Amino acid sequence: MKKIYWLLLLFLTFGFALYNNFRGSSVREMITYTIIHGSWLFLVGTLTITGIIFFKTRLRFLSIVLIIASISLFLFGVYIYVNMNSFCSTAITPPHLSTNKFTGECRYFGYSGCVYHDPWFYIPGCKAIWEGNPELCEEVDGDRARDLCYLKSISYFSDISVCNVFSINTSCISNVVRDTNNTTLCGHAGDAADDCYLYYGRILLNDSACLSINDVGDHDRCLRYVIQERGLPELCKMMKENDSVTTCLDRAYKIVADKTMNITYCHLILDNHTRRKCVLSLGSSVDDPSICEYISDDDRNKRDACYYRIAVKTNDESICGLIWSGSLEYDRCYVSIIYGKKDLSLCDQIDAETTKQLCRAVVSLDYNHCWETEYEQSHCAIEVVKLNGDVNACHDLPGDGSRDYKIHRDNCYWYASGFYNDTIFCHFMEIDFLIDDCENKRFSGSRSITFK
Repeated sequence: MKKIYWLLLLFLTFGFALYNNFRGSSVREMITYTIIHGSWLFLVGTLTITGIIFFKTRLRFLSIVLIIASISLFLFGVYIYVNMNSFCSTAITPPHLSTNKFTGECRYFGYSGCVYHDPWFYIPGCKAIWEGNPELCEEVDGDRARDLCYLKSISYFSDISVCNVFSINTSCISNVVRDTNNTTLCGHAGDAADDCYLYYGRILLNDSACLSINDVGDHDRCLRYVIQERGLPELCKMMKENDSVTTCLDRAYKIVADKTMNITYCHLILDNHTRRKCVLSLGSSVDDPSICEYISDDDRNKRDACYYRIAVKTNDESICGLIWSGSLEYDRCYVSIIYGKKDLSLCDQIDAETTKQLCRAVVSLDYNHCWETEYEQSHCAIEVVKLNGDVNACHDLPGDGSRDYKIHRDNCYWYASGFYNDTIFCHFMEIDFLIDDCENKRFSGSRSITFK
C-alpha cells in the first residue's frame, strides 16, 4: 500500500479525534485526548486494511486474525467510551454564561450531563455582565441564555426594572435579592412580596425583612426564627400578636443566657418552667453551685439535682453538703465521689450518720461498717454486695425475723445472685415471690464462694 494512503489514514483518524476533543476544558486536555483517540483509531484502521490486503494475497488465516483483532480493539474502545459517558452523565453543571475568546459569542452552559468544564476557548461571563449593562443581553442567542444574562447583569447594580422583560417577574426579583442580599427589593414583587420577605428574612436572618411583612402570622413567624437564631430579645416587642410577645421574650432570654453564660437573663424569664430550665442548664455548664440557689424551695428536688450534677462533675464532695439530707441525692453524692477517691477519711466529714456508715462501708468494701448505726443497715449491706459480691453481708444482716427483715435480706441475696450470675443464693431466700424472681431472672453458673 502506498505511503500516501497511510498518511491519508493518519490524517483522517487524528483529524476526527481532534474534532471530537476540540471542546476540552484546556489545551493540554485537548492534545492528550486527541493523541489517545487518534492512535486508537489509526491502529484499528491499520489492522483492518492490513487484514484486507492479506486476504487478497491468500494469507487468509493471518487476515482473519487481524480482522478479529481490529474488531476487538474497536469494540473495546467503544466500551470504554460508553462507560466513561455513563459515569459522568449524572453530573450536573450549574447554569452559567461564557464567552468565546475568538468570536466574542456569549453562550449558555449547564444542566447537561458530562459537562464539568467549559471548552478551553471560552471564558466565564458575558460583556453584559462585566459591564452591568442588561441591554447587551439582547445580543445573546437563546432564550435561556438571554434570561440568565439579564439576571446576572441586573445583580451588579440592583436595577430590577429590567425584570419586566421576564414572563415571571417575581422569579426575576427573587433571584436578584438572592444575588445581592438586598431584601428591600422584595417590595417590588407585588402579591408575592410577603413570601419574598419571609423566605429571605429567614435565610439571611434579616429582621428588617421580617418587619416588612404585612401578614401578621408570617411577620411573627419570621421574627421568631431570627430571634431564635440570633438571640435578640428586643425584637420580641415588634411582634404583632401580643399573646406571643411573652413567650418570645422568655425564649430569647434563655438563648442569650446560654450564649453569654449570664444567669441574669434567666431571672428575666416569666415562665417558671422555662426559668428553671435556664438556671439548670447554666448550673451544669459553668460548674458554679451558687447558681442552684436560684431554684425556689418549691422545686427542692430540682435544686438538689442541680447540686448533685455539679458536685459529681467537679468531683467536689463539699458541695454534697448543700443537698437536703433527706434526699436520695445526698447519699449518692457523697458515696459516688468519695468511693472514686478511695479516701476513707473523707467519710468523717459527712454529718448524717447513716450516710457516713454507708460511705465507710462502700469505700472500704467492709460491710461491718453498716452495723455502726441501727438505721439503713440493709440498704448499706446491699450497696456493698453490689460492689464486691460479699454475701456474708446478707448472712450477718441483723434483724428480728419479721417479714420486713426477710424481704431486706432476700433482696441482699438477690443482688448477690446478680453479681455472680449464680442462682445458688436463691436457696437462702424465704419470700416466695422473690425466690421465683431470683430463679427465673438470673443466669445459672458456678463460682467458688468462701463462707466464714
